[in-house]
Amino acid sequence: FDSDRLEDSEVKLGYGYSKQTIARLHNGKWAVVMGNGYAANGSTNGKASLLIIDMETGELTDELIVQGTEGVANGMSTPKLADVNADGIADFAYAGDLQGNVWRFDLARAASSSYPNDPFKRTMEPRQGESVDFQVSFGGRPLFSAVDKDGNRQPVTAAPSIIRHPTNNGYIIAVGTGRYYTEGDKGGVSGSKQSIYGVWDPTTKEPRSTSKSGFPFTTVTRSRLQEQIMGVDDVPLESNPGIKDKGARILSDYAVSWAVKTKNGWNTTSNSKVGWYFDLPLDKEMIVADMLQFGRTLYFQSLIPNADPCASGVDNWTYAINPATGGRTSHHAWTDYRREGDSGHVITAVKMDGEGGISIGQRADKKYELCTGGMCNTITPDPASLGRQSWREVEE
Repeated sequence: FDSDRLEDSEVKLGYGYSKQTIARLHNGKWAVVMGNGYAANGSTNGKASLLIIDMETGELTDELIVQGTEGVANGMSTPKLADVNADGIADFAYAGDLQGNVWRFDLARAASSSYPNDPFKRTMEPRQGESVDFQVSFGGRPLFSAVDKDGNRQPVTAAPSIIRHPTNNGYIIAVGTGRYYTEGDKGGVSGSKQSIYGVWDPTTKEPRSTSKSGFPFTTVTRSRLQEQIMGVDDVPLESNPGIKDKGARILSDYAVSWAVKTKNGWNTTSNSKVGWYFDLPLDKEMIVADMLQFGRTLYFQSLIPNADPCASGVDNWTYAINPATGGRTSHHAWTDYRREGDSGHVITAVKMDGEGGISIGQRADKKYELCTGGMCNTITPDPASLGRQSWREVEE
């Protein structure tokens, strides 16, 4: 699949920073789902697109085009796909773009009198060639747009993370902002401070949405998100071997006053929230690598460009947060890190060398560790994620 396939499209194929996802779709076929990438010809028209490519033939199944602000370069980043009912078929895709918009795409077919088989209650396998009209959700409007406190766009280049909402109604879509692929990005993203957001999508019980009527607020602004505060200064640590001189910082843990949905509609007040956010406080700090969810903890790495020719070029911090609130975890996610004089206070972020993202694995001693490209730290799952998580009845 090359740029010639999009020669007649409004959106061209750009540089392939977007990672591909292979998924089974509701048309019964396997497909590659990806963003159109960056710096494509004509990208200043403000458009970007999600590409769906037939895995068997390499032909373009569909191109879902979104419209951002005209005159500003745009491009679709790495998507994350959601399977609502765990049947192995992708129902939605979420992806951010260079203008800071976060989009949802409907990949299932709507139930109707001629198609009574609700895709979320499917009793038959999807048929090869079954017609599905993939679409941009909410009538072509983004789920939300990331802007800093001064209204400056915050580009989204890493894939979103999809977390079940605490009410089990819909998902929290977590995205970090930042950009680090052009020469100028070594000085940080010009004109804006970067952030991480978690925004509630409560409409996933329906396979398709042509408007935002299912939301408590049709537009998500910062005032409708609970702000958390990330500390700037390092906190002193207890004298554990290899830990004492490492950097560590702490995040707030304010509760989120979620909007409440009743059988009669949404019950909201002036303080009702539909998500959370916090600004990355360090100079030039950004998020450009994908996050990892481990149990009920969300881990992610931030990057800080460093222009010192004698240094590595970047500094990195790794965070562990509670994705239900955007605040610090209630347990010690970083096993060996304790605040000096207050060992009960949970550490949120630790300085870990090695850019390029993070990975989580289990050692031979059955302990878990998180690794960057340069080092590893032992981590502890939250207690609710340990032990048996489900059960089923077996008939004799």
